[in-house]
Amino acid sequence: MRTTLSHNKDYHLYKECFDKNLVYLQLDNPISLQVDMWEASEGKVTVAVSIETWRHVVEGWLKTQREQEKKNET
Repeated sequence: MRTTLSHNKDYHLYKECFDKNLVYLQLDNPISLQVDMWEASEGKVTVAVSIETWRHVVEGWLKTQREQEKKNET
């Protein structure tokens, strides 16, 4: 059973009830995709990411955005 965390027409971020340590990111019509091994369906890709890794990605992106905003203020 999926629990939606965030979504719009281009993506769906969700959790599955049986995967406590993972989040899933489904991208519809990604701009670019590079993989070594995968199961594909036309026009979409879903990636399972550990919650810890997802947290690091989000925190890193937010930090970069805040630094850029500070630079733009000066």
